[in-house]
Amino acid sequence: MQYRFASAADIPLLTAQRLRFLDIAKTSPDHASMQQNLLRYFNDAFVADTIDVLLAETGGQCIGTGIVFYYQSVPSTFNPEGKNAYLTSMYVAPEYRRQGVATAMVNRLADKARRRGYPVIMLNASEMGRPLYEKLGFRDIQNGMILDIRNA
Repeated sequence: MQYRFASAADIPLLTAQRLRFLDIAKTSPDHASMQQNLLRYFNDAFVADTIDVLLAETGGQCIGTGIVFYYQSVPSTFNPEGKNAYLTSMYVAPEYRRQGVATAMVNRLADKARRRGYPVIMLNASEMGRPLYEKLGFRDIQNGMILDIRNA
């Protein structure tokens, strides 16, 4: 198993992997518009250096991905610098699960975020991923609320 951080040259692969992830998550996006949005997002994020994407590869095939994106928020007592890292899109192909791939990926992504100076990593865990994150030291925090103002 090889692990490597993606670059802008990997944007087509990252877009395809994210579309697969969304299909598995049963969100059934409109692929044409979602593909364009993803291409734009990944391009902008690599240019701005606000993303790290880790790929797990074996035999020349990508079998796992994980993304940490970075953003600034209002400083708080919990996070005095307001530097936020968010882990998302963790995926390992079914035939490679329970072999330590996801653990290795999360640890590498957390180490990269730490080296960038981000004090915490947040995520929204799926039921399948929750045991892994708990084992790695993630803990539950209060869920927030959201207001969808697109059609207000």
